Amino acid sequence: MLKTFEKIIFACCVIPVLWISGCAPRQEVASNLSGIDYYEKKKYDLAIQDFNKAIEVNPAYAESYNNRGNVYSDKGKYGEAIQDYSKAIELNPQYAKAYYNRGLAFYGMGNCDRAIQDYKQAIEINPEYSEAYNNMGKAYQKKNNYDEAVKNFARAIDINPKLSLAHTSLGFVYYEKGDYDEAIREYGRAIEIDPESADAYTNRGLVYFTKGDFDKALADYSKTVEILPELADAYYNLGLVYYSKGMYYEAIINYNMAIQLNPKDADAYCGRGLIYYTKGNHKGNYDAAIQDYDEAIKLNPYYAEAFYNRGNALFAKDDYDEAIKNYSSAIQFNSQPSVSLSYCGRGNALFNKKLYNLAIQNYDQAIMIDPKLVAAYNNRGLAYLETANWEKAMADFQKAMDIDSNDPFSCLNLGTYFWKAKHDKKKALEYYEKSFQKGYNKFDELFDDKKYGRFIGELNKSFEFSGLVAKYKIKALSPGKPEQQENR
Repeated sequence: MLKTFEKIIFACCVIPVLWISGCAPRQEVASNLSGIDYYEKKKYDLAIQDFNKAIEVNPAYAESYNNRGNVYSDKGKYGEAIQDYSKAIELNPQYAKAYYNRGLAFYGMGNCDRAIQDYKQAIEINPEYSEAYNNMGKAYQKKNNYDEAVKNFARAIDINPKLSLAHTSLGFVYYEKGDYDEAIREYGRAIEIDPESADAYTNRGLVYFTKGDFDKALADYSKTVEILPELADAYYNLGLVYYSKGMYYEAIINYNMAIQLNPKDADAYCGRGLIYYTKGNHKGNYDAAIQDYDEAIKLNPYYAEAFYNRGNALFAKDDYDEAIKNYSSAIQFNSQPSVSLSYCGRGNALFNKKLYNLAIQNYDQAIMIDPKLVAAYNNRGLAYLETANWEKAMADFQKAMDIDSNDPFSCLNLGTYFWKAKHDKKKALEYYEKSFQKGYNKFDELFDDKKYGRFIGELNKSFEFSGLVAKYKIKALSPGKPEQQENR
């Protein structure tokens, strides 16, 4: 999954400097200003000390309560921050920024309703508070109330057309609604206002990636790296785009950079592991993939995707028992609908252990969650073939073909059905040829008794079958022929 930037606008209220030229400022003012300086330098403990001094000198100093609240909020101590903002509001009921900042703290705690209340109060005091409208839009967006979110982002832009972040926020709502063209337009406007807006480039890259326009996504993520060369997530996104383009070497370089900048980035380890797994073909790549998945799970023990991917790598090494354990963990920690793949994977491992009835139960679960999962129908059909349940096998292969008429495996499996169940060589060869025409090219596996050859049996020793394979094997070797994904 690509990483996005979702920003809300933070504010630190700086007290007006109220002293006569040539005279030293009051002690609480000096301490407050010193605290702000430390806050901006992210020296939070020193900032708190100075805000404490200001409050000790003048317990009615609302600004220092607000500013100390900002420090607590940045430290993730939202409860303490809310106490300080509330005290500032008690001392100054017209303190719009204190309401605004308390809204940020409630948002940080996940309490969007209270955040919205505070943003509304800030706007009532200051009707031109564009940042409050923007952040209220973010709160409505988090509640999936996209209509209200759009209204508030639009109002923020009406007040301040140069508020780049409001355009970015609006773009993200359009993306979530599936209106990709509008999202791209809003991100473009954000970039026109602020050419250094890394979040706009990142999120526009997400839209391009979702649309399958990997080159434009790559350009936007490269721009993000140019603006923020120390941002690990930007390199992670580049790695994912390069992987999607089949440029594995470049993908690994970027995942390596993401890990170097953030060694605790479980996603980067999982992404790099997927490249090693995809390269496959020999034990070393699978072992490297498993090592990366191990690290991802160590960093995030509930990482369902990493368990699923590690299960696939172990399956590829024929370690079916360990694969089953990993698929089971993926099922435990995952949510629908992606958990269907884990059920399907566990079914495959059980199938290879010849526990066909248990495999069928897992394929049933996969199909219940995702009724359009073609692989689950194909593989359940093969399990039915192994248990001589011919008609159910036929129904599953036909269903797979109905869902995806271009799927080569359903044709391949129908060929096997006609051979094993009906002993109809002519019909079997017809479907095998249809499979080859649709792109099946794992020809060596058709003669390997440890792979698909075990389903075909004696037919793969016939002159007719060997001649048919030879005909399409020559075609498959021609330049530009895509490699076909495996059935199971």
